[in-house]
Amino acid sequence: MVSSVQATATQVLAQQDSQTPNETQAYPRDFIRAGKLLFQRKKWSQAIACYRRAIQLDPQNPEAYQCLAEALSQQGKLDEAVVYYRRAIDLGSQQSSSNGSNGQSAKHSPPASASHPGSQSNGHHANGHSNGFVAEDSAQNLHSPHPTSHALSPLHHYRQQAEQFYANGNWEGAIASAEQALSQLEPEAAIAYKTLGNALQATGRTEEAKSCYVMAIQVKPEFAEAHANLGSLYAQRHQWQEAIACYQKAIELKPDFAGAYRNLAKVWSQTNQLEKAAQCWHRALALEPNSVAAEGLLKVGDATLERGNLEGAIAIYRQVAQLVPKFADPHLKLGNLLKQQGDWKGAIACFQKVIQLDPNSVQGYLKLGNVLVQHDQWQQAIPCFQAATRLQPDLWETQHQLGDLLFRQRQLEEAIAAYQQALAVNPTLHWSHHNLGNALFELERWQDAAHHFREVTRLQPDFWEGHHKLGDTCLKLHQWQAAIASYQRAIELNPTCSWSHHNLGSALFELRQWQPAAIAFQRAQELHPAFPWSAYNLAETCVKLERWDEAIAHYQETLRLAPSLGYIHQKIGDVLCQQAAALERQAQQKRGMAEQHYRDALTLEPENMHLCHKALEFKPADPDLYCKLGQASASQDRPDKAVIFYQVALQLQPDHPQAHAELGHLLRQQDRWDEAIAHYQQAIQLQPSVGLYEALGEALIDQEQWEEAIAAFSQAIHLIQREPV
Repeated sequence: MVSSVQATATQVLAQQDSQTPNETQAYPRDFIRAGKLLFQRKKWSQAIACYRRAIQLDPQNPEAYQCLAEALSQQGKLDEAVVYYRRAIDLGSQQSSSNGSNGQSAKHSPPASASHPGSQSNGHHANGHSNGFVAEDSAQNLHSPHPTSHALSPLHHYRQQAEQFYANGNWEGAIASAEQALSQLEPEAAIAYKTLGNALQATGRTEEAKSCYVMAIQVKPEFAEAHANLGSLYAQRHQWQEAIACYQKAIELKPDFAGAYRNLAKVWSQTNQLEKAAQCWHRALALEPNSVAAEGLLKVGDATLERGNLEGAIAIYRQVAQLVPKFADPHLKLGNLLKQQGDWKGAIACFQKVIQLDPNSVQGYLKLGNVLVQHDQWQQAIPCFQAATRLQPDLWETQHQLGDLLFRQRQLEEAIAAYQQALAVNPTLHWSHHNLGNALFELERWQDAAHHFREVTRLQPDFWEGHHKLGDTCLKLHQWQAAIASYQRAIELNPTCSWSHHNLGSALFELRQWQPAAIAFQRAQELHPAFPWSAYNLAETCVKLERWDEAIAHYQETLRLAPSLGYIHQKIGDVLCQQAAALERQAQQKRGMAEQHYRDALTLEPENMHLCHKALEFKPADPDLYCKLGQASASQDRPDKAVIFYQVALQLQPDHPQAHAELGHLLRQQDRWDEAIAHYQQAIQLQPSVGLYEALGEALIDQEQWEEAIAAFSQAIHLIQREPV
C-alpha cells in the first residue's frame, strides 16, 4: 500500500498538468493518501493537486474536500478553504442522513457570514487577547488536520472548521461554525462552547464569551481549559481575584497544565506578588521548557530588579538559566548584574556563555567587549567588537570604539578602516573624524589628516582640539599662516592649552615674526613650566631679537629642566660670544663717535694737545693726529718735540707728504740742511707743490748748491705757469 501511495505521489508530481487521471492506476483514496504524504512533507501545492484529482474521480467525497481545505489554509488561501470546508460539511451531513445517522439536514449549513468565500478575518491571531492573557488548550484537544474517516460527522466538521477559523483569526466564522457544532450534538458541546467563547472574546464580545465558558463548565465541570479561558477573560477585565480562582481551579483539575501556570503567573505579576509569579513561571518552565515561560520568568526577575532586589533578580536569572540551558537571555541579564556587583570575572563568563549559545548575539559580543575594555584587556576586546560589527555593520558607535582600541594597540591601518566604517554610517560624528585624523597623522598622511580635522572644525566650530590638531597638521605641511590661524582659534576657545601657544610660537618663528613668537613661547612656558622646549624655543627667539641676557636665562632654565641636553652649554657660549661681538660693535661705534668729536674740537682748537692725545686713545696709529701734535708743539716753540711727532707720523705712514714737508721746515730752522732737503724732496715726490719747490730751493741756497736751487725754483715757476689764472 505504501508503495502504491508513493507511486501515486510520484505520478502526481510528474503529471500535475494532466487533466485526466489514469483511473486504472489509482483510486480516489490513493490520491488522498498521496496528498497526505505530501502534506506531511509540507509540499502544499503538490498535495492540493492530489486532492483535486481525488475530487475529479469522486466529486462526492467529503474527505477530499476537507483535506483540500486544510492544504489551502496552509497556503493562506482562507476564503477558498472556507468554500471547501462548507462543501465537506454538506456532503458529510448528506451521507449521515442517508446512513440513518442523527446528523442534521442541510438547513444546518453555516450562515453566509461564516462560509461565503468573500468573508474576511479581523487580522488577529487566535491567541491575541489583550494584556497577554491567552486562552490555553492542552495538547490532548488538538485534532489532526487530516481526518482519517471517510465520512465526517457534521459535528466534527463544524467543530474543526470553528477551530480552524479561530486559529486563522476569523472570529465571525469561528462563532458561526461553533454555533453549528453546538446544534449537532450536546455531549461534545463543551468544546464547542469553549471555542465559541474564544472567538467571542477575541471580537470583544466578552459577556457572550463569558456565558459560553460558563456553559462549557456546566456541561463539563472537569474541563480545565474552559476554567482557564474564563480566567483569561477575567484577567482581561482586570478582575484579578476571579482570574486567580479560575486559573487555580484549572491547575487543580489538570496539574500539568503549563498554560494555566503561565497565565496565573501573569496575574500574580499584575498584582505585584512577584514571588508567587516566579513560582508559577518556574512550574510552567518545568512542564514546558520553552522561551515563552522563560521570558515570563525573566520579566519577573526584571520587576524584582526594579524594586531594588538585586540578589533576588540574580537568583531568578540563575533559575531560568538552569531550567532552559540553551536560552541565552538569562545569561545576558545575569552578566549585567554581576558586572554591576563588580564580579567582572563572573560577568565575562556569562557573556561568553551567551556567545556560546547564540553566536549571532550582537549584545553578547558588545557586553563582553565592554567588560574587557573596563579591565584594560584591550587586545581581547578587539575580536568581540569585530564580531559585533560583522553581525551588525551599522553599529557606528561600536565601529568607533573598535577604532579606538586598534589605535591604542598601534594597529593604525585597521583603526583607520574602523573609523571609516563608523563615518560611513554616521558622517556627522566629529569624534570619528578627529580620531581618524590622529591615526592618519601618525602615519604622516598629512593631507588626509588635514581633511578630517577640517571636518571636525566644520561639524563642531567650538571644539578647540579640532582647531589645534588642524594647526599641527598645517605645521607639518609648512602651511604657516593656516597653522597660525588654527592655533589662534584654538587659543580663543581654550586659552590654557600650553601646546597651542607653543606651536603657535613655532609657526610664527618660521615666518621670522620674532616678537609675537617670543610672546607665544613665554605664555606656553607660564602654562607648562616643566616643559623644557618652550624655554629652549623662547631662548632661540630671544637670540634672534638680540636680547642676550634673556636668551641666556632661558637656556639656563632649559638646562635645569633637562640637564642631559649638553649642547645647551654650547648655545650659552655662542650667545655670550654673540653678545660680546655686539658689545664690541657698539663700543667701536661709540669710540668712532668720540674720536669724531675730538677731531671736531681740534678743528676749533688746533693747538690743544690734550685733544690730540684723547683722539689718539681711540686711534693710536693715526699719522694725521701725530702731525697735529707736531703742529701744536711747533706753535708752542717746542721744535724738538715737534720733530719727534713728525717722525712718529712717518713711521706710521712713510708716504705721508704733510709730515715730510712739516718736518723739513723744522729741520731747516735747526740748520739741519741735508735732512731738511731730503724730506722736501720726499714730499715733492709724493705731492709736488710750488711751496715745496720754493722751500727746497731756499734750503739748497743755504747749502750753496746753486744749480740744484735753480732747478727747484724752475720747477716752482713751471708749476705756477700751469696753474689756472
